Amino acid sequence: MGPRRPGAHAGDRLNDRAQPRVVVLALGGASLGEGRRVESWRSIFDAAGADVGIVELLSYRRAQLRSGPGVLGRTVPERLAWSDISLRRHLTRLEPQVVVAVTTRAFSAAVAAGAPRVVLDFVDASSIPTRDRVRLEVRMRASARRRADVGTPDAAAAPGNTIVRTAAGWADAESLSAEWVPNVTALAPGHTPVPPTHDVLFVGSLEYPPNVEAVERLADAWPYVLTHRPKATALIAGRRPTPRVTELVERRGWTLMPDFDDIASVTPEARIAVAPLARTSGIQNKVLEAAALGLPQVVTPQALAGLRPGFPAEVASREDDLGPRIVELLADTARQ
Repeated sequence: MGPRRPGAHAGDRLNDRAQPRVVVLALGGASLGEGRRVESWRSIFDAAGADVGIVELLSYRRAQLRSGPGVLGRTVPERLAWSDISLRRHLTRLEPQVVVAVTTRAFSAAVAAGAPRVVLDFVDASSIPTRDRVRLEVRMRASARRRADVGTPDAAAAPGNTIVRTAAGWADAESLSAEWVPNVTALAPGHTPVPPTHDVLFVGSLEYPPNVEAVERLADAWPYVLTHRPKATALIAGRRPTPRVTELVERRGWTLMPDFDDIASVTPEARIAVAPLARTSGIQNKVLEAAALGLPQVVTPQALAGLRPGFPAEVASREDDLGPRIVELLADTARQ
């Protein structure tokens, strides 16, 4: 089945499906990253011909949060917002063959018991508090030993507690001993009827500190770019630009685009993209999508950490490499 309308309530997404075979569990908050990850899982299973249902836990059987010292313990606050018993009953009614829990915050004993196959999607290493990683590893190893100790071949092969761990980023998958399942995109290069109006594009949420730092890094490299390409222009696109971003855009004579439909509407405006990020987690959708849209790009090693080695991009390994790599790529018209 094709993608449902965005923003629909979890119940609406499931009522029109007769016992969906795959259920994706997510908190259901306002996080763009979570929403992108959920849609990636939906696309993957849709392509495999499965029925996919989305359960947003924070909008399902919301309970009144208790307060007082000692209530949370090691539990994140969101885990008190729904009942494991109710969730298990709900999963039993749906009879899924696979349950995907997006981040450990959506994973619980009820989830582990709710389907023959469970995917615990860490998304990235930052989603797991350090103190919880060892405890989670011990629990999962103990579960594996219990399955291995089952006496009969039939029982050993029976489904019940098969848990597959995944992560969106390549480096995170390695560090977590998980399967690499990157985000997917349906974007593809299109015909551009008019020449780009800018040379360089940076896109991302402009209130997010690592993106603000990336804009600062581009600003530091810009004098070198202008020395070799005096008429070079840049487009900085992203929502909620901070005063610091606005100041840098004005100082460097760039163009700021705080509102746009999607990245596909922005990439035709530029010849190349840049992702000079120093701090990253998981997979960088901006890098993945620029490549899918056929836009050559200059990136840092950190921006590539979530992708398989050999991903097509020019790499600026040091800060003083950024300007030269931009100039070289702009001069290489065959790659644009």
